[in-house]
Amino acid sequence: MEANEALTAIEERMKSTKDRRMYERLQTIRLRLMNMPVSEIATIMCRSEKTIRSYIHAYEKEGISGLIMRFSPGRSSRLTKDQRD
Repeated sequence: MEANEALTAIEERMKSTKDRRMYERLQTIRLRLMNMPVSEIATIMCRSEKTIRSYIHAYEKEGISGLIMRFSPGRSSRLTKDQRD
């Protein structure tokens, strides 16, 4: 996909999404497609460069679908099974 086409697709998806996290990820990719350095994107988005790179890598690997949030189980419980019951 050409850069201009990719940028248009990202912007269209940004207009249609209601998910704040997805919007943020799309915005990250939009800025990268506009040739902005990762360090500047990280500053603008208030995220680490590592996080920004993970969004970019997910997009490069799977396209927009790679940016979709997946299930995150969170931290393990500190309580034992008996304590929970």
